[in-house]
Amino acid sequence: MTLAMGSYQQAEDRLILASDKITVDCWGQAEHRGELKPLVEAGQIADGNIAAELGDVAAGKKPGRTAPEERIMAVLVGLGAHDVYVAGQVYQRALAAGVGLKVRLR
Repeated sequence: MTLAMGSYQQAEDRLILASDKITVDCWGQAEHRGELKPLVEAGQIADGNIAAELGDVAAGKKPGRTAPEERIMAVLVGLGAHDVYVAGQVYQRALAAGVGLKVRLR
């Protein structure tokens, strides 16, 4: 698997286009930011080229890798709302478990 993260292009177009599957965190964002934006603008990638969104794979609604030799490009632009939710869950679980370190910020 190749993993691209962030809002800037890090992988060459030919690597992306040669992938067996492309998985994104959110197609609505991925088509406008990061790795896929230039390919979308050039008409080389569209919604139909995306195998799945990461949430669908995690929920078992769509398959991830189906063969050992399969090359998957994961393009994870990042979703701030998800990050905030996960951070809240981690914080609540740490409080409940009595673990962690309190830091005073000024």
